[in-house]
Order: sequence, then structure tokens, then C-alpha cells
Amino acid sequence: MAKISIIIPCYKVERYLPECLDSVINQTFKEWQAICVDDGSPDNCGRILDEYAKRDDRIKVIHQENRGLSGARNAAYSSINTPYTMFLDSDDLLHYQALELAYNKIEETSGDVLWFDIEEFNDGKTMDLPPPFPETVR
Repeated sequence: MAKISIIIPCYKVERYLPECLDSVINQTFKEWQAICVDDGSPDNCGRILDEYAKRDDRIKVIHQENRGLSGARNAAYSSINTPYTMFLDSDDLLHYQALELAYNKIEETSGDVLWFDIEEFNDGKTMDLPPPFPETVR
């Protein structure tokens, strides 16, 4: 059973979306579900999401008319069935250990909120090092 739901709103990000989804699929922590919302994107986001969902049953896709970022995130709420929820922008990447580190830290501290630093990068630059240790709020 999944322990983390990752909400990924998608609008006009076909260029970045496959790499974003690959960064989720390739996590060392495997007990996740991704709830991807095609927010009426006029490009190929919906098709890309459907292709990934066919390959990995942990990916759920919701197609809707454009409602903006908040509307896309809100559309995913009814599909959450995990103790923890994470938001990931569809033009961002997760370090391959991000979910493992986050899950272990939140379980260790019983925190209510967890956040971690970001590393900005340009196209083509890879992330080699684990992210800074996540912080929690009680």
C-alpha cells in the first residue's frame, strides 16, 4: 500500500513532464502513488500522463478543464488514500532518494509538515548528491 501521495498538476509542461515522472518512478522509496492532473493542457501533457499510467499502476491521471494550479491540486484530493501528501510541480525533479529521506524523517519526528531545500539547475545538469536533510515542524 502507498504511504505517500504525490500531487502533480500539469499544464503546458510537455517538455519537462517525462523527466519529472521519471524522477518519481526511479525513487528508492517505492510505496507512493502519483496523482497527476491534466489541467486542460493544450499540449501533449494528457497523452504523456496516460502513457506513463499504462506503464506504472501507481500513477493515476485526472483530466479536467483548466481550473488553474489550485483547481488542479484540489481535484486530486479525493484520490488521496495515504498518510502523507507531497506536492510536486510538473517542471521539477525529485532527487532519487527524496521520498525515502522525507518519509524516514517525518516518521522519526512525528512532524506535521516537512520541507526541504531546492537546488536550482539548468537543462542538462544532473543532481548527484542527496538533498539537505529535511526539516520538520510539529
